[in-house]
Amino acid sequence: MLSTFATPNIVKLDTRRAVSCPRAVHVQAGACKTSYENAGATRGRDIRLVEAVAVCGVVAASQRLSKRGRRRAIALRASRPGIIAPSDPVLQDASQFGKGLYSHADFSEWFQTAPDFDWLECEIEGELPSDLAGVLYQVGPGRYTRGDKIYSHFLDGDGYVSAWQFRDGKVMCKGDYVRTPEYEQEEAANKIMFRRAFGTAREGGVLANAFDINSPNLANTNIISWGGRLLALYEAAHPTSLNDQDLSFIRYDNLDGALRPGLSASSGNDIVDQVLGMGGDAFTAHPKMDPVRRSLVGYSWTTKEKLELEVLEFDEQFRRVHEQEPDAKVILSGSDAQPHDFGLSDKWCVFFENWLQMAELPKFLLGLQGPVQCLRARPDLAQKIHLSPRRKGEPNIEIEGVQGGFDIHVPHCHDGAPLAHYDDVGQRADKLVTVYTTGWDYLPEGSFLGGWGEGDDKWPFELPRVALASDFQKIPPVRLLRHVIDTERQELVDRRVVPGCEDICMEHPTTNPSWTGSRQSQYIYMAACNDVGLPSPMSGYARADLQSGEVQKWWAGNRCFTDEPHFVPCGSCSVGTWTPGAPVGAEDDGWILGIMGDVSRKQSCLCIFDASHIDSGPVCKVWLPYLLPHGLHGSFVPAKA
Repeated sequence: MLSTFATPNIVKLDTRRAVSCPRAVHVQAGACKTSYENAGATRGRDIRLVEAVAVCGVVAASQRLSKRGRRRAIALRASRPGIIAPSDPVLQDASQFGKGLYSHADFSEWFQTAPDFDWLECEIEGELPSDLAGVLYQVGPGRYTRGDKIYSHFLDGDGYVSAWQFRDGKVMCKGDYVRTPEYEQEEAANKIMFRRAFGTAREGGVLANAFDINSPNLANTNIISWGGRLLALYEAAHPTSLNDQDLSFIRYDNLDGALRPGLSASSGNDIVDQVLGMGGDAFTAHPKMDPVRRSLVGYSWTTKEKLELEVLEFDEQFRRVHEQEPDAKVILSGSDAQPHDFGLSDKWCVFFENWLQMAELPKFLLGLQGPVQCLRARPDLAQKIHLSPRRKGEPNIEIEGVQGGFDIHVPHCHDGAPLAHYDDVGQRADKLVTVYTTGWDYLPEGSFLGGWGEGDDKWPFELPRVALASDFQKIPPVRLLRHVIDTERQELVDRRVVPGCEDICMEHPTTNPSWTGSRQSQYIYMAACNDVGLPSPMSGYARADLQSGEVQKWWAGNRCFTDEPHFVPCGSCSVGTWTPGAPVGAEDDGWILGIMGDVSRKQSCLCIFDASHIDSGPVCKVWLPYLLPHGLHGSFVPAKA
């Protein structure tokens, strides 16, 4: 049920927690969920709060259990996330798939150092689509130890690429590390030689780490193909160019001079910057393709007095398209962390500035903590939303967002009002921008991602020696959110959970890339955690229909974990993630590819779905003899003609 509350300066999201927002906004009413009320004053075990015990669908979802089993399932959801032992029969109960139940021991097994292996033929279960021809590349952190030292955080892991090649009715797979010069140095010495962002440091304490502000290019976040280059991306550095056949390192790529060398921070003095290796640019890990303009759009960033973003646009030969770039850089208001992602429409680039501040700078400089460990969330401050025009002669726009909100990924953005479930358009339709993000309604005050490791309590079962999996008692559930921005009045007029996704916890959303920036785009695909609104690992896939509000869901099982979905159009012998051009055929005429780790089998497989029927389950599973660790992002590259 949708309603409009004309209460100035207040919006109540479906989570029943009031947050500040300019002027009157749309509100979602009647939702049967609770939230992280007073989350700014809670940490650790308390962060689960009443949401973990007040999910409306729990009993209905447990109808096939005995009465005693239903009570136990409810109790397990209300207790610490991941508290169940791997051998517990409730994890095998299909009626409990997608309900937030899992074992932290299983989840930790998904974060073990990845095997490197040459091309091998995979086992195919089901019928492999005959029109799939090309390579799926996915990258993520893959190594978490050096010698006998365990890294401090899984995001400090060295970049690892898995490549899945479809050819002649077979699937071949190869797994290898991004063998940068820094990686090879550490490999040869078998020890950590470089500080990392999330706290991993060299042995020797302060003396070995103090005033070393550089970190290696881990190339562990995304991998794209554009202009004949295969690029592994890490948002604190330059792209890393790889050989698309054997994954070998080619070079750090400055995108033909678009990126300056050096650390992406400046002292304000050119001579000092040169001596210290500063004054450089980093490149986003989430560029976008404009299929109509046939261009790649991304942004570089550096820190001077404030953090600055520069929008960069490249044609298919990687030449700058200056006439389609904004006149001015985007200057953040005061956050010390760059946006992780951005939205791209025909008219605008949209950036969400989340409030993170470097509160422990001396600890970073002295080598006691990594830079991300020193960041502190500021839920007392309102987000800033920056809109940068994709044309000359117009200024950037900065507006105020919600207080305490935090947006992560941006799967879809378009000019105009939402496709459906929005009725306040009037004469302003051409002045609206609609942006879909993943995010938290409220990020608690305190340490950011660096504090998401083990909780204070011990687990009642044995964990593997390397146990870097995030503890979900510290993490709010991630929602799929929709924002409507009025560029004429320069205000956020609507922010809500996407209709139909009110109880979905999820991450890593994607769309058909040929529909990027189109208001007619109807579907968002995602890795789904559960449908009871709890924080838990990703264990299935879902599709949200932005027109009807219908959500298709498929659950892999409580001992299985899923990575990002990738859309591949039918007839993929010529079309891939980064193939420009107007869309051909229906938007959901294609395949969804997603890597799943089955801890009970100690194997990973590539699940292939009909994109129009996610809820029917995979039409095919392509099995590896190994269990790959959690991957982040990737791309499908069609076979060469």
